[in-house]
Amino acid sequence: MSAPTVRQPAGASARPLITALASALGYGLWAAACNWPHGGPPAIRAGLTQACLSFAATLSMVLLLERLFRLGRTPLQGFFAASLGTTLIGASAMWGVHALTGTPNILATVAPSVSIGTIFFVSYAWGLLVSARREAAPRRDRRAA
Repeated sequence: MSAPTVRQPAGASARPLITALASALGYGLWAAACNWPHGGPPAIRAGLTQACLSFAATLSMVLLLERLFRLGRTPLQGFFAASLGTTLIGASAMWGVHALTGTPNILATVAPSVSIGTIFFVSYAWGLLVSARREAAPRRDRRAA
């Protein structure tokens, strides 16, 4: 007998893509605005570069988060696996790359990204938990009420 798995809600396959597109738009526009004083072409180049990087990073981390959530035997276990696992993997990857490149003050360098990422990952995993609980809740017959 296999352990029960957390079911993926309807429409969940589009959620990582939509999240990644929103990230690309937001961070791409921010990068373009920050670089606008240097002229249009450099600002557009910076915006497109940041949009691509943000899209790739967000998509991969959200796909990881959703996979870790589904590994939980219950929605609550999925929440903890997803929020903690994604945060630890993301922070470890950033720390490792900075260590390899010789960044002198790694903690100060990655702290803002890890903090924002942790808030996002926990919030996203909480949304998955709420959605899974809502799907699992018994549905009331509206005619009987």
